[in-house]
Amino acid sequence: MALKTTTIELDGQTIILETGLFGAQAGG
Repeated sequence: MALKTTTIELDGQTIILETGLFGAQAGG
């Protein structure tokens, strides 16, 4: 099962969320 990664830029910092793990908390 492949993980979908979401890249978010916050205050100049790059945050990568693995929705496969944090999807429930991050809202996908």
